[in-house]
Amino acid sequence: MENSLVSTEGVSELKLAFEPGLKIEGETVCRNFQPSFVVTSDGVLLVFCQGRVGEGWDDDLKAVLMNRSRDFGKTWEGARAISGPMNHFAISPFLTPTESGENVSFLTCVDLNVTKKYYDYDFALMKGKTGIDIEAVGIKTAGVLCRFTSEDGGETWQNEPLTGDKTPLCKNYAGFTPIFLNAIGQVQIIKEGSHKGRYILGCPIFAVPDGEEMTENFRDFVNSGSGVIYSDDQGVSWKMD
Repeated sequence: MENSLVSTEGVSELKLAFEPGLKIEGETVCRNFQPSFVVTSDGVLLVFCQGRVGEGWDDDLKAVLMNRSRDFGKTWEGARAISGPMNHFAISPFLTPTESGENVSFLTCVDLNVTKKYYDYDFALMKGKTGIDIEAVGIKTAGVLCRFTSEDGGETWQNEPLTGDKTPLCKNYAGFTPIFLNAIGQVQIIKEGSHKGRYILGCPIFAVPDGEEMTENFRDFVNSGSGVIYSDDQGVSWKMD
């Protein structure tokens, strides 16, 4: 039988966007996990992933890593951390138009139980490293959905932990209260119809049924299934139905 493998003659060497070994706050990334990407209107490719430290498991510390390519992956500028160590999960990027161009944003949910322990409950240090103000979020809160935004194409980033009317978490929906969600995948924008312009994202959720005590650890509860969160203000605030 003829060999059906595609010839690689003339193909340049494969370049990885992320590799283990990056140093972050004295920690070493041992695994890269759950990549996602967005392409700006001027053709810049931004890719993100979890940079996992320790033994690299779900409940170990991570940092958000980013790499950027201006030729669709032929060359890369170099991976770098754009967050301090925290126990965050998947990263879901999206673009929002502005008067001067567009902003790049992404959602990620942070497990506060593990993150607080890592900073030895020094909440001032935790805020300085992660941008999460535990007093604003709630000392007993299990998880917080964060929106990172860059106004300069990925050069600098600001983290806004979503609270109050901006977050879909910690609100009662027909007998259960979601306390954590994993923002897996890409944010999609509805292109037509009565909800044209709505941002949507499907994600696994952890929820506390009515009658059960809410705890600071979302791992105390089973994965309740999948949910959809949506935004009608270009990602500023998110709701769940």
